[in-house]
Amino acid sequence: MLDGTEARHLGSLSHDPVIDQEMMREASPCSLWERVLGSVAQRYLCADDLCMQQTQWKTIEQVIQRLREMAVVEIVFSDDINTRNPDLVPCTPVMWRKLARLGPQEYSSALAIMKRDETEETVLDMAKKL
Repeated sequence: MLDGTEARHLGSLSHDPVIDQEMMREASPCSLWERVLGSVAQRYLCADDLCMQQTQWKTIEQVIQRLREMAVVEIVFSDDINTRNPDLVPCTPVMWRKLARLGPQEYSSALAIMKRDETEETVLDMAKKL
C-alpha cells in the first residue's frame, strides 16, 4: 500500500507526466496497481483514446502479452471494480479478432477457429489453449 508521498518517491513510472501526477495526487493508501489503473482512467476518457501497440506478433509469448494488454484496457474502462487481474477478464471476440489480425497470416485462421463463439472464457483460459 502506498500513499501519495511514497508514490512521489518512485518517480516517473509511466513516462506520461499527466499519469504520473495523478498517481502522486491520490492521498489515500492504495496499491501501486490501483494507482496506475486509476491514473490511466483519469488521463484517457475512453478506450479509443488509449493507443495500443499495433505491431505484428511473432511468438506465443507476444500473443499472450498483447491479450493481457487488451485485458488491462478492459479493466481500466470497466465499471466492475472487482476485476483487477488481467488474466480473469473475459476474452471477447473483438479482442480475439484483433489478435488474429496482428499475427502472421499462417496463424490467423487457426486463431479464428479457437474463439468462434461467445463463450465466457477468460484471458487465462485462452492463454492456456495457445
